[in-house]
Amino acid sequence: MRARPLPAVVLLVSALSARLLPARTSPARTLPARALATRTRGVGPLQARALRTWSFAAGAFLVAALHAVAVAQEYQVYNVSDSTPSVAETVVACGPNGAVLVAWEESPGEIWTRVLAGSWGESIHHGPGREPSVCFSAGEFALAYTAGSSLVVRHGDGHSWNPAQAIVGGGRPVSHPDLSAAPAGAAAQAYVVWQEEETEVWFSQRAGGVWGAAQQVVVAAPFVGEAMPQVAPAYAGGQVVPRVYYYDALAQIRYRQRAAGQWGEPVEVPGRNFAVEMSVAASPSLRHHILSLGPPPSCPCNHLNYVEELPGGHWAVVERLDVLIDFYNRPQYPQIALDEEARPRIFWYQDMHDGELQPTGDAMFYRVRENGTWTDHTEILGGRIGTYNGLAIDPQGRPVFAWVEETGGTRDAMMCRYVTSAGVAGATAGKALRLAAGPSPARGGLLFALELPEPAAARVEVFDASGRCVERILLGSLPAG
Repeated sequence: MRARPLPAVVLLVSALSARLLPARTSPARTLPARALATRTRGVGPLQARALRTWSFAAGAFLVAALHAVAVAQEYQVYNVSDSTPSVAETVVACGPNGAVLVAWEESPGEIWTRVLAGSWGESIHHGPGREPSVCFSAGEFALAYTAGSSLVVRHGDGHSWNPAQAIVGGGRPVSHPDLSAAPAGAAAQAYVVWQEEETEVWFSQRAGGVWGAAQQVVVAAPFVGEAMPQVAPAYAGGQVVPRVYYYDALAQIRYRQRAAGQWGEPVEVPGRNFAVEMSVAASPSLRHHILSLGPPPSCPCNHLNYVEELPGGHWAVVERLDVLIDFYNRPQYPQIALDEEARPRIFWYQDMHDGELQPTGDAMFYRVRENGTWTDHTEILGGRIGTYNGLAIDPQGRPVFAWVEETGGTRDAMMCRYVTSAGVAGATAGKALRLAAGPSPARGGLLFALELPEPAAARVEVFDASGRCVERILLGSLPAG
């Protein structure tokens, strides 16, 4: 268990002269392109990575001003699964007392949880299952996961759990469960939805501490992709009711809302979407915010779309939040959560590919929307590289992240949360960070050498002469040396 913060290092590379241009946008008259690469002393040449091909305008040269910055972090990263062989998916939930529950699926299909409540509890094995979902409801954590043709639910404080209960819908293979807590005073304490055979959507709610019989919300239809259902509490007639979102046969997001024990007619959410993934969050006023993937203009690409519900059941204009890094970008696992002031927080990871559609890596992104403006706060993650991520909000309105990270040949469940400044020692304080590059000036490629006093998460940022960041490369966790 890594109980101390992992320091972050940012390499800032400034082009003081010359026109530094990405190869894909360079004019015809360029020198032969060279690869920009990095290498860490003590790691060996096999760790050198081609980061991006750049070209210089004819006759120009590059002078690099180098800075190695130790980023003071108030966020701490934990390896939750203790170097297990292969973690497939992570989710996270927060309790009002600050406790954090992380659940993950471990190959070849086993469900595990671990709780942080002052200190870490033991990892708990729940048995065979896939695709965990978690929330905090009615004073305890709730866990749901799939097991063949059943949905399994459990409740507990994270250290101990009540006996597992199986909910059966149509008796077909179950996938994509989603748990959601109902607000205090509602008739139900929690809702859960799942899909069967990719096309049917089923629902159950917990009232009086008991999960009710499964109800079919959407019947089988020729979906383009999968239904990917989500559930959230909503207001109808002054009452809190469940609302279930899903993708329809035309890959459009729709929802059905239950009132007086009956499911209403489907309602379409505006905007073009794509039947891949979505995430729904409810504000304190129970208006909904959706983060989803839109249709790709060419594969393997998707668009990241955000839309907000307005008063009166109307919807705002869809916002596109694409981050263009490489030739082809594929955002995945969109996650959205809101704080008590209804500020959306979004978290996702993105596959990147070069011009020949070969994968070049994955990157995680985190943004916050306030007063209608999105601000990038990915630096909180300290340059970590991960996939299959989860997001929650702690009682103070701060994000808690979970993701799968490849470290030393294993795929581990990681968690990142805010800690008080008193609990974060300056891990790199008083220790030299050494950085060199050559040749400088350069007319072709530059080779960067970085020496770290201790293990750290690192990234490279490249700035042009105007001070604009033209490249950000996440190097992930690097060893000392």
